[in-house]
Amino acid sequence: MLHVQTVMRRPLLPLAAAVTAFATVVAAADPSATAPTPAAALIAHWTLDEPDGDQARDAVGGHHGTVDGAKPHERGMVGRGRLFVRSEGNHVEVPYHADFDIPSFTVSAWIQLTKPPTYSGILGTRHGGEFTFDMKVNAAQVHGDIGTGSQWIRKVDFGADDVGANGQGGRLEVDRWYLVTYVVDDATKECRLHLDGDRKKTLPYTGTARLMQPGQRLRIGCSWGDEFMDGVIDDVKIWNGPLTEEQVRSLATP
Repeated sequence: MLHVQTVMRRPLLPLAAAVTAFATVVAAADPSATAPTPAAALIAHWTLDEPDGDQARDAVGGHHGTVDGAKPHERGMVGRGRLFVRSEGNHVEVPYHADFDIPSFTVSAWIQLTKPPTYSGILGTRHGGEFTFDMKVNAAQVHGDIGTGSQWIRKVDFGADDVGANGQGGRLEVDRWYLVTYVVDDATKECRLHLDGDRKKTLPYTGTARLMQPGQRLRIGCSWGDEFMDGVIDDVKIWNGPLTEEQVRSLATP
């Protein structure tokens, strides 16, 4: 007699679930397999849109800052901004939070210089302690520093000749808006520097960078010491990982 065996078919997994299941099997079979890097999440966004008062509210993470002298400016890049005057020591101060104690990150801000730059600070975490992160505008370059929290890793800057694909280098003009974006990628050990969404320079590094550490304060409008900004700053953002090229380009169209 011929016996017919009934085969029960399992329902097909959706594509995303199937890919995840396959990756799990591969990882189990090969412990050295590298897991996909999770997408960077926006962890702070200071719009600087407040019409008055001494608080700069973080629209996503609750990391609110205290405004010291920086006045509301009606013509920001996105809504209002804040006008910073170097001689008055204007800045916005944000206390330490563990969210910022990370090795990979992206920092982005719109700036409009009102005077020729001389160590014009955009943002820094070197307040109350050294060897972490800052970015600023100098006379002929956009400059930054990254460190481990206990020592410097390297300077990260792009100059007048680093023109990228759009012909604009690091010599910035007065009364013009620019978007400065620094991407620090611990996985690739690269710092990628962008202006208006266009990559200007890629700098390798060794060691583990640290955006901020306990005891420090983050300041907008001051990179370190007396390196205060003469200009308007708007729409400052921090992500807890490296943005892709496409994501950085999209920031330049607010």
